[in-house]
Amino acid sequence: MTEVVGSDGKTYKLEPRASLVGANLSGINCPGVDLSFADLSNADLSNSYFYNGNIPGDQPKTKLRGANLQGANLQGVNLGFVDLEFVDLSGSDLRGANLQSIKLHNTNFTGANMNRVDLSSVKLESANFSNAKFGQANFSWADFENVDFSNFDLSDSNFRNAKLARVNFSNTKCNNCNFSFADLKMAKLNRTDFSRSNFTMTDICGVDLSGSNLSGVFLDDEFTSVKCDSSTKWPNGIRTLRTQDEVMQYLMENPRALRKLERKNEKTFRSWRK
Repeated sequence: MTEVVGSDGKTYKLEPRASLVGANLSGINCPGVDLSFADLSNADLSNSYFYNGNIPGDQPKTKLRGANLQGANLQGVNLGFVDLEFVDLSGSDLRGANLQSIKLHNTNFTGANMNRVDLSSVKLESANFSNAKFGQANFSWADFENVDFSNFDLSDSNFRNAKLARVNFSNTKCNNCNFSFADLKMAKLNRTDFSRSNFTMTDICGVDLSGSNLSGVFLDDEFTSVKCDSSTKWPNGIRTLRTQDEVMQYLMENPRALRKLERKNEKTFRSWRK
């Protein structure tokens, strides 16, 4: 248990299951504090310091709904499965934080530093990411339909199996990203840097890729396929990616390539089992 004096002059006990509804804790410094199951709804935690704090990801009863975390230092903090509805995280430092499976509704991330953040399995209803800093982020299995990521730097991020239909990636840096098995139907991908990214089995039906950079995509894997249709627009009108049907036809005509693919899949399966 840690006792701190809030901006209102009151003394607050920071401990598991603490009731801190509406508490004025602006600017407090409490790295490593355990607030599991605590109720911080509508609390003012702006400019606070919770670096590597403990808000356990397996404790959905931890409450932050409506809290003010503007400018807070939350590096490495575990906020997985926590309800962040109506939370203000603008200007906060979330580098390396775990936001896995959180609930985002009217959440404000304006100007937040979100490098290496884990947003896997997040279902986004509404959030503001304006001027947020991303890079090496994990969006795997996330549902981010209709999100505006235009003009962002998302380099080295993981979007595997993510739902990204109608997401705006225009003028965005997505080099060296993993979009394998992602759903990008009707997304805005024009003038986007996808160099050295992975589009294995990615759905890009109805997508406009005009002006985008696809250099280095798929060149290391002869079996990579992408789901596209006649409405998919390619850079300079030239399609450089092999479709699923073309891969299947190729394998039917080349038994040696099929055996190679089977060996590769078996190796991948063994690594997953480990």
